Amino acid sequence: MRRVGVAPCPAQQGESWMWTIVCDFDGTIVPFDVTDRVLDQFADPAWQFVEEAWKHGRISALRCMRLQVAMIRATSADLDAFLDTIDIDPQFPAFVDDCRRAGMPIAVVSDGLDYVIQRILARHGIDGLVVIANQLVPGGDGTYTMAVPYAVAATCKARSGVCKCNQAARLAAGRHRTLLIGDGRSDFCLGEAADLVFARGALLAKAREQGWPAVDVPDFTAARLAFAKLTGRLAEVA
Repeated sequence: MRRVGVAPCPAQQGESWMWTIVCDFDGTIVPFDVTDRVLDQFADPAWQFVEEAWKHGRISALRCMRLQVAMIRATSADLDAFLDTIDIDPQFPAFVDDCRRAGMPIAVVSDGLDYVIQRILARHGIDGLVVIANQLVPGGDGTYTMAVPYAVAATCKARSGVCKCNQAARLAAGRHRTLLIGDGRSDFCLGEAADLVFARGALLAKAREQGWPAVDVPDFTAARLAFAKLTGRLAEVA
């Protein structure tokens, strides 16, 4: 996806831009990595050695996730009970409403697991939100595998199960500017390509290092204010 710069605030120039909002899940909607918590709870401790292999570049993010998911042993009831203990940023539902009122599409695009994300969002009353993630496939005996319908192995620089750049380009379809909201390594490739980044954590540090157009957004209270400024709708969050 070609980067075309940052739109001035419509409140300043009297013109409204359409944005497609691509939002990460782990470390963003939830303040920690949910997949890691699931692995801590239900997987063979060897998952951490797999994680280290990925961090040091010895295996791809896709292979890392596949190996780790295969280490999980949990009944569906136990997995659900655990997921139901996880809270999201309390302002995220309001942020989704802000996007919808502005007529701007928002999707969760994550290199995590679809069922995990959908279960957590549904418990917090968030329905109808597009979720693009790796598919968690139960084996029926407490085992799991991972399907990757969104992988683009030949071109994905992140070597992830979900190519965020590919999905962002598809969602925006050349008509909208892309706003990325994220926090970590899985967001770096799209961070370089997006028109604007609402960033925290490692993504914010990377954006500052590389000079990407970014706003420091530590939570969705800040994200709501930044989005309102961007779209000229400050009165709605005042």
